[in-house]
Amino acid sequence: MKKTIFVVLGIALLPACALAVDGVVLINQSTVVAAGGFPYIISQPGSYKLSGNLIMATSSTGNFSGIDVAIGIRSSNVDLDLNGFSIIVTNSNPNIGHAFYAIAELGTFSQISVRNGNIALITAGTGSDVNLANLPVAIYLHTSTQNNLAELAVTNNFTSAAVGVPVLVQGFIFDVGMTSLVRHCRFSRGLSRATCPSLIVENSGVSDLGYPAPCVAVHNSP
Repeated sequence: MKKTIFVVLGIALLPACALAVDGVVLINQSTVVAAGGFPYIISQPGSYKLSGNLIMATSSTGNFSGIDVAIGIRSSNVDLDLNGFSIIVTNSNPNIGHAFYAIAELGTFSQISVRNGNIALITAGTGSDVNLANLPVAIYLHTSTQNNLAELAVTNNFTSAAVGVPVLVQGFIFDVGMTSLVRHCRFSRGLSRATCPSLIVENSGVSDLGYPAPCVAVHNSP
């Protein structure tokens, strides 16, 4: 009589919904909590995908080195697919005193892609701090290169103006390093910044103006 031996792998030890069948790492509110809370740090190259909305509230002192970050990227060659879901960052302190980010580089890397979803920065009240270092940023890849932002909808209801300062500062909807591509996105109320050369094409909520050569900004609608 033959005996059949079944070997049970430690699959139960893996976090639920942590890995899709195609090798893509899935991220949702539960996996973030299981990993220790925000920021959720991507430290390995590969493909990552939201499987639910992420909602982060800011803190008084910041959750990472004095700032607040929902998703921190600490690797090159990262593809982050928001999969139609949203990253929502809420701030109840109008004078928070430090920057907060939906997605931010945690170092200098290359070939980071963020696509196919929504990002919302929600701030209660009107702040009095016009220091650019203390503003909200939806996507911060300032020193990283060869980034790709595509098919995103980014909204920002933050405005700030100190007494006697006539200009309202609204935070950044994106800030990307050189040789980046920003395309087919919808932006609402915020500053944008790209290190040249970069290509900004066919977006709404951003102007063709303001990007000196060798940047190319075409077919955008402010």
